[in-house]
Amino acid sequence: VHCSYAQNNRPNVVFILTDDLGYGDLGILGHPYAITPHLDKLAREGSIFKQFHQTGNVCPNTRAGFMTSRNPSWFPNYTEEYGFRGTKTLTNYLQDAGYTTGHIGKWNIGNDSSTEAIYYGIDDVRITGDIRDDPRGREGLRIDEAIDFISTNGNSTFYLNLWLYATHLPIRPPPEILQNFPQITVDQSLFGNMQAEFDIVEADGASVSEMMRIYLAEVYALDLQVGRLLDHLEAVGLADTTIVIFSSDNGPEQVE
Repeated sequence: VHCSYAQNNRPNVVFILTDDLGYGDLGILGHPYAITPHLDKLAREGSIFKQFHQTGNVCPNTRAGFMTSRNPSWFPNYTEEYGFRGTKTLTNYLQDAGYTTGHIGKWNIGNDSSTEAIYYGIDDVRITGDIRDDPRGREGLRIDEAIDFISTNGNSTFYLNLWLYATHLPIRPPPEILQNFPQITVDQSLFGNMQAEFDIVEADGASVSEMMRIYLAEVYALDLQVGRLLDHLEAVGLADTTIVIFSSDNGPEQVE
Protein backbone atom coordinates (compact mmCIF):
# COMPACT_ATOMS: atom_id res chain seq x y z
CA VAL A 1 0.00 0.00 0.00
CA HIS A 2 1.41 3.39 -0.93
CA CYS A 3 0.10 6.96 -0.68
CA SER A 4 1.12 10.41 0.50
CA TYR A 5 -1.55 13.10 0.39
CA ALA A 6 -2.62 16.29 2.10
CA GLN A 7 -4.54 15.85 5.34
CA ASN A 8 -8.34 16.14 5.01
CA ASN A 9 -8.24 15.48 1.25
CA ARG A 10 -9.88 12.27 0.05
CA PRO A 11 -7.42 10.06 -1.83
CA ASN A 12 -7.99 8.22 -5.06
CA VAL A 13 -7.67 4.44 -4.73
CA VAL A 14 -6.37 1.84 -7.19
CA PHE A 15 -6.81 -1.73 -5.96
CA ILE A 16 -4.60 -4.08 -7.99
CA LEU A 17 -5.61 -7.69 -7.43
CA THR A 18 -3.44 -10.29 -9.09
CA ASP A 19 -4.42 -13.93 -9.42
CA ASP A 20 -2.76 -16.86 -7.60
CA LEU A 21 0.48 -15.02 -6.87
CA GLY A 22 2.25 -16.57 -3.91
CA TYR A 23 3.16 -14.51 -0.84
CA GLY A 24 6.88 -15.13 -1.38
CA ASP A 25 6.93 -14.64 -5.15
CA LEU A 26 8.32 -11.10 -5.14
CA GLY A 27 11.93 -10.11 -4.65
CA ILE A 28 11.21 -7.95 -1.63
CA LEU A 29 9.40 -10.84 0.06
CA GLY A 30 12.33 -13.18 -0.28
CA HIS A 31 12.14 -14.95 -3.64
CA PRO A 32 15.77 -15.70 -4.57
CA TYR A 33 15.27 -15.32 -8.34
CA ALA A 34 12.33 -12.95 -8.89
CA ILE A 35 12.94 -9.64 -10.68
CA THR A 36 10.24 -7.26 -9.44
CA PRO A 37 11.77 -3.77 -9.12
CA HIS A 38 8.52 -1.78 -9.36
CA LEU A 39 6.58 -3.86 -6.86
CA ASP A 40 9.60 -3.90 -4.56
CA LYS A 41 9.75 -0.10 -4.73
CA LEU A 42 6.01 0.17 -4.05
CA ALA A 43 6.48 -1.99 -0.95
CA ARG A 44 9.52 -0.09 0.29
CA GLU A 45 7.74 3.25 -0.01
CA GLY A 46 4.49 2.00 1.50
CA SER A 47 3.40 -0.66 3.97
CA ILE A 48 3.62 -4.45 3.82
CA PHE A 49 0.86 -6.32 5.64
CA LYS A 50 2.19 -9.67 6.85
CA GLN A 51 -0.85 -10.85 8.83
CA PHE A 52 -3.65 -11.00 6.30
CA HIS A 53 -6.14 -13.74 5.53
CA GLN A 54 -8.50 -14.10 2.58
CA THR A 55 -12.09 -15.30 2.76
CA GLY A 56 -11.49 -18.32 0.55
CA ASN A 57 -8.98 -20.33 -1.43
CA VAL A 58 -10.55 -19.78 -4.87
CA CYS A 59 -11.08 -16.64 -6.92
CA PRO A 60 -14.84 -15.94 -6.49
CA ASN A 61 -14.78 -16.43 -2.73
CA THR A 62 -11.96 -13.99 -2.09
CA ARG A 63 -13.54 -11.40 -4.39
CA ALA A 64 -16.83 -11.72 -2.55
CA GLY A 65 -14.95 -10.93 0.65
CA PHE A 66 -13.21 -7.91 -0.84
CA MET A 67 -16.42 -6.48 -2.26
CA THR A 68 -18.81 -7.14 0.65
CA SER A 69 -16.69 -7.87 3.76
CA ARG A 70 -18.78 -11.01 4.18
CA ASN A 71 -17.62 -14.60 4.27
CA PRO A 72 -18.81 -16.24 1.03
CA SER A 73 -20.60 -18.94 3.03
CA TRP A 74 -23.03 -16.21 4.16
CA PHE A 75 -24.55 -16.02 0.67
CA PRO A 76 -27.29 -18.55 -0.18
CA ASN A 77 -25.89 -19.12 -3.70
CA TYR A 78 -22.45 -19.23 -5.27
CA THR A 79 -21.50 -15.59 -5.87
CA GLU A 80 -19.60 -16.26 -9.11
CA GLU A 81 -22.91 -17.19 -10.73
CA TYR A 82 -25.51 -15.36 -8.64
CA GLY A 83 -23.70 -12.24 -7.44
CA PHE A 84 -24.31 -10.60 -4.09
CA ARG A 85 -28.12 -10.51 -4.11
CA GLY A 86 -28.56 -6.96 -2.88
CA THR A 87 -25.69 -6.87 -0.40
CA LYS A 88 -24.11 -3.42 -0.37
CA THR A 89 -20.58 -3.42 -1.73
CA LEU A 90 -17.44 -1.40 -1.22
CA THR A 91 -18.10 0.36 -4.53
CA ASN A 92 -21.68 1.17 -3.48
CA TYR A 93 -20.36 2.96 -0.39
CA LEU A 94 -17.66 4.80 -2.32
CA GLN A 95 -20.09 5.85 -5.04
CA ASP A 96 -22.43 7.17 -2.35
CA ALA A 97 -19.49 9.17 -0.99
CA GLY A 98 -18.94 10.85 -4.36
CA TYR A 99 -16.26 8.63 -5.85
CA THR A 100 -16.20 7.75 -9.54
CA THR A 101 -15.89 3.95 -9.49
CA GLY A 102 -14.39 1.64 -12.06
CA HIS A 103 -13.68 -2.05 -12.59
CA ILE A 104 -11.18 -3.36 -15.13
CA GLY A 105 -10.24 -6.96 -15.78
CA LYS A 106 -11.46 -10.17 -14.24
CA TRP A 107 -15.03 -10.25 -12.89
CA ASN A 108 -16.06 -13.43 -10.96
CA ILE A 109 -18.86 -11.64 -9.08
CA GLY A 110 -22.04 -12.51 -11.01
CA ASN A 111 -22.88 -13.74 -14.49
CA ASP A 112 -23.91 -10.44 -16.09
CA SER A 113 -21.34 -7.73 -15.49
CA SER A 114 -23.30 -5.03 -17.33
CA THR A 115 -26.36 -5.52 -15.10
CA GLU A 116 -24.61 -6.39 -11.85
CA ALA A 117 -22.36 -3.34 -12.05
CA ILE A 118 -25.36 -1.02 -11.64
CA TYR A 119 -26.31 -2.72 -8.39
CA TYR A 120 -22.71 -2.80 -7.19
CA GLY A 121 -22.22 0.95 -7.64
CA ILE A 122 -19.66 0.70 -10.45
CA ASP A 123 -19.76 3.55 -12.96
CA ASP A 124 -17.32 2.18 -15.54
CA VAL A 125 -16.88 -1.56 -16.16
CA ARG A 126 -14.36 -2.91 -18.66
CA ILE A 127 -14.23 -6.70 -18.58
CA THR A 128 -11.21 -8.02 -20.44
CA GLY A 129 -10.47 -11.68 -21.00
CA ASP A 130 -7.17 -13.49 -20.65
CA ILE A 131 -5.02 -11.99 -23.42
CA ARG A 132 -2.24 -14.14 -24.85
CA ASP A 133 -0.86 -12.38 -27.94
CA ASP A 134 0.56 -9.19 -26.41
CA PRO A 135 4.39 -8.99 -26.38
CA ARG A 136 4.12 -6.99 -23.14
CA GLY A 137 2.51 -9.95 -21.39
CA ARG A 138 -1.09 -10.73 -20.54
CA GLU A 139 -1.66 -7.50 -18.56
CA GLY A 140 -0.64 -4.98 -21.21
CA LEU A 141 -4.19 -4.20 -22.38
CA ARG A 142 -5.59 -4.02 -18.86
CA ILE A 143 -2.97 -1.48 -17.88
CA ASP A 144 -3.82 0.49 -21.04
CA GLU A 145 -7.45 0.53 -19.88
CA ALA A 146 -6.45 1.54 -16.36
CA ILE A 147 -4.36 4.42 -17.67
CA ASP A 148 -7.29 5.53 -19.82
CA PHE A 149 -9.66 5.36 -16.82
CA ILE A 150 -7.29 7.45 -14.71
CA SER A 151 -6.77 9.97 -17.51
CA THR A 152 -10.52 10.27 -18.02
CA ASN A 153 -11.34 10.63 -14.32
CA GLY A 154 -8.25 12.38 -13.00
CA ASN A 155 -10.17 15.55 -12.20
CA SER A 156 -12.59 13.65 -9.95
CA THR A 157 -11.97 11.40 -6.96
CA PHE A 158 -11.88 7.83 -8.20
CA TYR A 159 -11.73 4.24 -7.03
CA LEU A 160 -10.58 1.53 -9.44
CA ASN A 161 -10.69 -2.25 -9.13
CA LEU A 162 -7.86 -3.44 -11.39
CA TRP A 163 -8.25 -7.20 -11.27
CA LEU A 164 -5.57 -9.02 -13.24
CA TYR A 165 -5.07 -12.56 -14.55
CA ALA A 166 -1.37 -13.00 -13.82
CA THR A 167 -0.23 -15.47 -12.43
CA HIS A 168 -3.17 -17.84 -12.94
CA LEU A 169 -2.55 -21.02 -14.93
CA PRO A 170 -1.85 -21.59 -17.76
CA ILE A 171 1.31 -19.50 -17.69
CA ARG A 172 2.73 -18.75 -21.14
CA PRO A 173 4.81 -15.56 -21.09
CA PRO A 174 5.64 -14.09 -24.50
CA PRO A 175 9.11 -14.77 -25.94
CA GLU A 176 9.95 -11.08 -25.61
CA ILE A 177 9.65 -11.40 -21.84
CA LEU A 178 10.97 -14.94 -21.48
CA GLN A 179 14.26 -13.99 -23.11
CA ASN A 180 15.11 -11.98 -19.99
CA PHE A 181 15.57 -15.34 -18.21
CA PRO A 182 17.80 -17.32 -20.60
CA GLN A 183 19.12 -19.80 -18.08
CA ILE A 184 18.45 -20.71 -14.48
CA THR A 185 19.36 -23.66 -12.27
CA VAL A 186 17.15 -23.80 -9.22
CA ASP A 187 18.83 -24.41 -5.90
CA GLN A 188 16.00 -26.32 -4.27
CA SER A 189 17.49 -25.87 -0.80
CA LEU A 190 16.49 -22.19 -0.97
CA PHE A 191 12.78 -23.04 -0.90
CA GLY A 192 12.41 -24.71 2.47
CA ASN A 193 10.17 -27.74 2.76
CA MET A 194 9.17 -27.92 -0.90
CA GLN A 195 10.84 -31.17 -1.92
CA ALA A 196 7.55 -33.04 -2.33
CA GLU A 197 6.29 -30.39 -4.76
CA PHE A 198 9.54 -30.46 -6.74
CA ASP A 199 9.31 -34.25 -6.92
CA ILE A 200 5.79 -34.01 -8.36
CA VAL A 201 6.97 -31.65 -11.10
CA GLU A 202 9.87 -33.90 -12.06
CA ALA A 203 7.78 -37.07 -11.88
CA ASP A 204 5.50 -35.44 -14.45
CA GLY A 205 8.47 -35.16 -16.81
CA ALA A 206 8.99 -31.43 -16.35
CA SER A 207 12.05 -29.50 -15.26
CA VAL A 208 11.82 -27.50 -12.04
CA SER A 209 14.36 -25.02 -13.41
CA GLU A 210 12.47 -24.54 -16.68
CA MET A 211 9.14 -24.15 -14.89
CA MET A 212 10.74 -21.59 -12.60
CA ARG A 213 12.12 -19.71 -15.60
CA ILE A 214 8.65 -19.50 -17.14
CA TYR A 215 7.07 -18.39 -13.88
CA LEU A 216 9.71 -15.74 -13.28
CA ALA A 217 8.99 -14.30 -16.72
CA GLU A 218 5.28 -14.12 -15.91
CA VAL A 219 5.94 -12.29 -12.63
CA TYR A 220 8.42 -9.96 -14.32
CA ALA A 221 5.85 -9.07 -17.00
CA LEU A 222 3.35 -8.31 -14.24
CA ASP A 223 5.88 -6.08 -12.51
CA LEU A 224 6.64 -4.16 -15.71
CA GLN A 225 2.97 -3.41 -16.26
CA VAL A 226 2.38 -2.29 -12.68
CA GLY A 227 5.41 -0.06 -13.19
CA ARG A 228 3.73 1.52 -16.23
CA LEU A 229 0.69 2.35 -14.13
CA LEU A 230 2.77 3.84 -11.32
CA ASP A 231 4.75 5.90 -13.83
CA HIS A 232 1.50 7.24 -15.28
CA LEU A 233 0.23 8.30 -11.86
CA GLU A 234 3.52 10.14 -11.36
CA ALA A 235 3.40 11.74 -14.81
CA VAL A 236 -0.11 13.16 -14.34
CA GLY A 237 0.57 14.40 -10.83
CA LEU A 238 -1.62 11.88 -8.99
CA ALA A 239 1.02 9.73 -7.30
CA ASP A 240 0.83 11.63 -4.03
CA THR A 241 -2.97 11.65 -3.90
CA THR A 242 -3.60 8.02 -4.82
CA ILE A 243 -3.55 4.98 -2.57
CA VAL A 244 -2.26 1.98 -4.53
CA ILE A 245 -3.10 -1.39 -3.00
CA PHE A 246 -1.49 -4.55 -4.40
CA SER A 247 -2.63 -8.01 -3.34
CA SER A 248 -3.04 -11.55 -4.58
CA ASP A 249 -6.49 -13.10 -4.38
CA ASN A 250 -5.75 -16.40 -2.69
CA GLY A 251 -2.15 -17.49 -3.09
CA PRO A 252 -0.59 -20.03 -5.45
CA GLU A 253 -2.31 -23.03 -6.93
CA GLN A 254 -1.70 -26.36 -5.24
CA VAL A 255 0.63 -28.74 -7.06
CA GLU A 256 -1.11 -32.10 -7.36
